[in-house]
Amino acid sequence: MLRLHTFGGLYVLDDAGSPVDPATTTRRTLALLAGLAVAGEAGLSRDKLVALFWPETDAERARHSLTQALYSARRSFQCDDLFLGGADVRLNPERIGSDVGELEASLASGELERGVTRYRGPFLDGFFLSGSPEFEQWTSAQRTRFETRVAESLEHLAMDAGARDDHRRAVEWWRRLSALRPLDSSVAVALIKSLSAAGDRPGAIQHASAHEAVLREQLGLAPDAAVTNLARALREEGAAAVGAVGVTDRIAPSAYRQARVAGPSGRSGPSGADEESLRPPGPESRPGATGATGATSPSRGRRARLWFFAAAGGAALAAAVVFGGRDETPTIDGPARHSQRVVVAPFRIAGASPELHYLREGIVELLSSRLADDSLRQSVDAGAVLSAWRSDGLMGETGASREAILNAAARLGWERVVVGSIVGSRSRMIVDAAVLSAPRGAVVAEATVEGPADSVSKVIDRLASALLLAQAGEDSRVLGRLTESLPALRAYLEGQAAFQRRAYRAAMGAYDRALRHDSTFARAALRLAWTADRIREPEAIHRGVALAWAARANLSERDQALLWTFTGAHYPAPSSAEEQLLSWRRAVDVAPRTANAWVALGARLVHEGAVVGLPWSGAAERARSSLERARALDPSSSIPAELTMQLAHHEGAALAGPSPDGALRARALGDSLSPIAPFLRWREAVIVADTSTLRRMREQFGQLRVSTLRLIAMSSQYSGSATADGDRAIEILLERATDEPSQADALEALHSQLINHGRYEEALAVTGRLRRLQPGLHAHLRLRVLDAMYGGGDTTAARAAVQELGRFIEPAGVAGLAGVPLTTASWLASRCVLAQWRLRSNDTTGVRETIDDLRSQRVSSQRPRITAAPVACAELLDAALAVVQRRGDAAARLERIDNLAFIATTAGDAATYAPLLIAGLHERLGDSAGALRALRKRSYMSAWPRYLGAMRRAEEGLIRASGPIETPLTPR
Repeated sequence: MLRLHTFGGLYVLDDAGSPVDPATTTRRTLALLAGLAVAGEAGLSRDKLVALFWPETDAERARHSLTQALYSARRSFQCDDLFLGGADVRLNPERIGSDVGELEASLASGELERGVTRYRGPFLDGFFLSGSPEFEQWTSAQRTRFETRVAESLEHLAMDAGARDDHRRAVEWWRRLSALRPLDSSVAVALIKSLSAAGDRPGAIQHASAHEAVLREQLGLAPDAAVTNLARALREEGAAAVGAVGVTDRIAPSAYRQARVAGPSGRSGPSGADEESLRPPGPESRPGATGATGATSPSRGRRARLWFFAAAGGAALAAAVVFGGRDETPTIDGPARHSQRVVVAPFRIAGASPELHYLREGIVELLSSRLADDSLRQSVDAGAVLSAWRSDGLMGETGASREAILNAAARLGWERVVVGSIVGSRSRMIVDAAVLSAPRGAVVAEATVEGPADSVSKVIDRLASALLLAQAGEDSRVLGRLTESLPALRAYLEGQAAFQRRAYRAAMGAYDRALRHDSTFARAALRLAWTADRIREPEAIHRGVALAWAARANLSERDQALLWTFTGAHYPAPSSAEEQLLSWRRAVDVAPRTANAWVALGARLVHEGAVVGLPWSGAAERARSSLERARALDPSSSIPAELTMQLAHHEGAALAGPSPDGALRARALGDSLSPIAPFLRWREAVIVADTSTLRRMREQFGQLRVSTLRLIAMSSQYSGSATADGDRAIEILLERATDEPSQADALEALHSQLINHGRYEEALAVTGRLRRLQPGLHAHLRLRVLDAMYGGGDTTAARAAVQELGRFIEPAGVAGLAGVPLTTASWLASRCVLAQWRLRSNDTTGVRETIDDLRSQRVSSQRPRITAAPVACAELLDAALAVVQRRGDAAARLERIDNLAFIATTAGDAATYAPLLIAGLHERLGDSAGALRALRKRSYMSAWPRYLGAMRRAEEGLIRASGPIETPLTPR
């Protein structure tokens, strides 16, 4: 019997419990199974399935596509009776089961413990389906619904165990709920109390510290007072200090919890899997929806406001930048008339056609809802506002004066007022608006938009977007090049605000949300890559670069030049070293007076100068010069100083002494908001053997941000020093990992540390953990093969992995995988690794076909772990094939790849082993000097350096065998 897994990913297991080869199924087939699994016994009508999966296709073609999809699924799984029904389609429960069905049934029958064990991660985590926004909306709604139901069940189980004094069991349930809701302070308090009641006071204190660190890392917020007070009591007075407070007592909801309560999970729809739950919000339920006249009816207006207040939960931080802000915690009660901060006044329409008079009040409804969706702090009750204007006599035909509006706003306690005017006719109306501060009337932001009244909703969307941009300090003139999605723009501005306060992970999350709303939002994609580069997150860098590249026509010339610093001239193919240098230089040629351009050049030289063959002294000198220019252009930024310190640390030196080094060091370490500063402080203490500072920092490791811990773990591997600190950092990363991507990253960090220190059996065990985490992607198999080829890993395990990979890839072809980039990427990545394995044994079978298939692939924003970029792998295999076949052009082909820059953005995982592969080819041709040069063309702090230890050992072996060889030296 087949089994469909939807939680934590989407894949199918066969009768033996092994993953069904993903190369034999399409993503739409898997999505179809997921939709029917949620629908359960009721099934779904064919009309609903067509609307969900083929929304942009005409009815006849869509129905044919559905028939073909059902046939394809039966054929893929070799099950003719996989589906039941005629007009309504449902899964045959005798042929296929699902974790989602078991979870629904268990929770419905009250078997909560059995139900929650079926939940292994977010619904369809990491899965997407191009060309179907309806499916994305449905997935998001189901993801929220299941998470909410599981969270409620875990809370019930924990409370029940606590009431029975079964504190060990209560800890287990609270811990699982904490992993699901890591930012919820009420859950953190409950877990801390349960741990204390169970006698684990150290564990309770440690969780309090971890929770505080996560809040700072993810939201840039101070911890809830209840958490800090409880932790202080535990530290100072012991478990007895909290013994009088029951474990089941609850604290007031945190800001995060309130957002969750008010967000979509608060109205997740029916718990059953009926067809209505698949329907995205209709026009009558969307904000700003209008009738034929464009006016919003009172009942629709109320529904629009409720919809917006529900959608506002995920953007609680954006208000601090968009309209200024206070630090008070928002409430989830209905907004009081006198507590509102931003209100919309009736617009003047004296010069407009009578056809537009309905907008006198309508503009308050329409624009208020747009602004309300920005944040819970921004909740705007348009009805209360209109009532207030009427009470003050400000609803006259000609509109009230600006002075009267400001006086009324000040009297009612409102901080910002949006005023404006509308002129024109139904065919062309011009809307002018300004945000004023009350009571002084200072202009905070201004915007003007125009368009036909028949498209009033879109016009008001553009107006709200322009006001948001202007208030955030962005140039509203570039609005047309950004995005037409107001939710995407709000998320982007939230990311900008988070970046400014150095909350890089929070910024990345906001940019990701913007891209989920609009995947063509090139500026958000570029900012995602730029931010991820600050804390060396290669997966996020790749995702941002790929999406920005696909929509690069929407970028300004300056932004395109910044994008080129990541991509080079031939993306997705690697550029030559000379072209890569020119791409880096292009950023400052286009914008020589922009600090970010010089930062980009400096960062690339710090991290990848050696990859393009620059002698270290030359790369370091150019990087310092670039960063000095950046500091001169923007003295307020600490980023250039941080990169300069990383440069010095790479050379094994510490910055000290009088100006300019001392001032530079103070600037880098003095930015209390920067997640990089604690890492730099630790690294400098390691270099100068400052045991006092190291001792203090090690005591605080549990409170460091994830980004800081990653940098410490990464640096310990690149430098080969303070490895115990690196081990501890990875240990904490594994403890904190609450989702699949963070768990996979922490496992990859651990594996890299182990393989570099020759602990091969332990490294092999980690690949087993990766298999359990991502069973359908085969990353663990590729890793075992690569370990044996380049890291000294277990060859027996590698041979077994080769056989297993062969079973998955041999029957498939690229033509059968069109339109499924994730599956294709994993399939091709496995072929890339197998081709390398065969060539090492002089077996050329199928290598040329693999090269051709790799070169034919398009860029995908989704790249599974342990996946080489297709074109980069093709280049490496092409040269290796020529050398193995002893062709006359072997030396020329090797010289070609020797001149390519294999950086992470264009080479993917191949960047971790390309120096070893190329060095091995040079050795086959008897060129020891070329081998040594290749080994030294490696990046610094760009990703987990999985085979750095092997590269160093190979260098030493070449030097012992051949004596000193003149090559550009790369610091250790």
